[in-house]
Amino acid sequence: MKASLHVALVYSSRKTAQHILSARRAQDPPSANRPPPDLLVEYDSESTIAAVASALASRHRVSRIEGDAAVYERLQATQPDLVFNISEGFRGANRESHIPIVCEMLGLPYTGSDALTLGLCLDKARTKEILLHHRIPTPAFQVISSPTWRNSAPPFPLPAIIKPLREGSSQGIHNDS
Repeated sequence: MKASLHVALVYSSRKTAQHILSARRAQDPPSANRPPPDLLVEYDSESTIAAVASALASRHRVSRIEGDAAVYERLQATQPDLVFNISEGFRGANRESHIPIVCEMLGLPYTGSDALTLGLCLDKARTKEILLHHRIPTPAFQVISSPTWRNSAPPFPLPAIIKPLREGSSQGIHNDS
């Protein structure tokens, strides 16, 4: 079967994430907090990237593109018919919005949610506020800036689950959460 579209598969690989993390650690002062052990959980393994590329290649011509700082130039040079976005981004609270923003700037159609949706959904408190505003049932929540109560009773009723405000892929959630 002939390939019908040129699809750019944009991803965030664990290999690149490890490289970026190592570069950041080298710049951290010795007393800086170290990253959690599950920091790389949301980044894609080579086998995942290869499997998605293979599935797309069964019907389309595929270009694999890392969603790093050079993604704008790579997409501009490639000019795909469609961007298949599985990138998590590498920096910042709105990191999952990076690829949709670049695609919109370049006028390229892409899969998945737009930048605003991705940015809002990564912020659990803002998402809950929006759901509650529209009277969509959601469990009660509370934002706690600093767990000063760590060795005493928490300031909320139990049972409860504690999770990071702006992480995805269950990052930061453990058996003791």
